[in-house]
Amino acid sequence: MSAQATDDLCVIERGTRSDCFVRAILPLPIIGETISLEYGPWVQIGVGSYLDYVEHYDDPHHAQDYAGQLATALPGYANPLSVPVQVITRGEMRPLLVPDSTFGHPLVRDFYDGITRTEAELRIRSMLLPAAST
Repeated sequence: MSAQATDDLCVIERGTRSDCFVRAILPLPIIGETISLEYGPWVQIGVGSYLDYVEHYDDPHHAQDYAGQLATALPGYANPLSVPVQVITRGEMRPLLVPDSTFGHPLVRDFYDGITRTEAELRIRSMLLPAAST
């Protein structure tokens, strides 16, 4: 097994199989606000999609959608790795993730309906706290 990674791209070679990942942005709207809470998760995409993404990585006009699967745990959500997403490229910016609206998961609901400001603040604070010692 071998791996190659940057801040935005990752390929893990497992014999004849390659697992390909890209960093993306998953915004959750905050109800009543003009801002959103943005996560920067890894998402797994197919090898063909990955090769296309890498080929156009520096193209400011590249606009493409790829099917993907979340590959990063997100605070406040059980089993977010099961959520299918569309990976929408935006030129030189990190791609935007859009969860499948028909998939029954709290993350999907929050993406489309939003979260409260209080919930957003609690999630931010939880990421800033040091890990509990055991």
